[in-house]
Amino acid sequence: IFTLNALGYVSLLVLWLLPALAARRRLITLAFIAYTLVTIAAWVVMGDKTSLIGWADKLVEAVLVAMLVITLRR
Repeated sequence: IFTLNALGYVSLLVLWLLPALAARRRLITLAFIAYTLVTIAAWVVMGDKTSLIGWADKLVEAVLVAMLVITLRR
């Protein structure tokens, strides 16, 4: 599951960085935010709450969402 999650993030990052899709960057950013929030929600429902790595990962994902929201407001 971890590998599939990483593939999702890498795919969205590649789309976000492609110059050819610069006109769609807002839509891609919204998809990135939604994907990250779904990942957090899935962990809340099914994840191992005793894992320190899991908590650290959710903190990083929350920071990612905050940064993406800031990016949308620019």
